[in-house]
Amino acid sequence: DDDDDPSVVVALPAGAAVATSSTRSRRWRSGGRDLHHVLDPTTCQPVPASWRCVTVAASDCVTANTHTTAALVHGRAAIAWLREQGLPARLVGTDGSVTVVNSWPAEVAA
Repeated sequence: DDDDDPSVVVALPAGAAVATSSTRSRRWRSGGRDLHHVLDPTTCQPVPASWRCVTVAASDCVTANTHTTAALVHGRAAIAWLREQGLPARLVGTDGSVTVVNSWPAEVAA
């Protein structure tokens, strides 16, 4: 998303897809509040930013993207939830720390 986000290059097997959702892009200010586009369906308000971004690998882009957005909504509980889903994922915390689950692919040289 931004120059200060930790980047990674990975290789996926043929037929795999990857998607990333972020709370750092699509932002604006309204009524003195910083807002973003990922909404909590129970409040219709932007979710608290636990993660800068979440990336998921899956068999198709729709599944990957659905899980990335849901992980942002889950907040810190996303780690356990993604483990239960069994999909490889990489979560970047608001502090820039990186958490990987379910055999996230190893980094390869760019």
